[in-house]
Amino acid sequence: FGTMGLTFVLIIITVIFISKYIKEEK
Repeated sequence: FGTMGLTFVLIIITVIFISKYIKEEK
């Protein structure tokens, strides 16, 4: 894979992490 593939995976992981964090906050 290239840099775009790595960035795409990193964004997905970040979104999932933020989603879990928001759920724990509420």
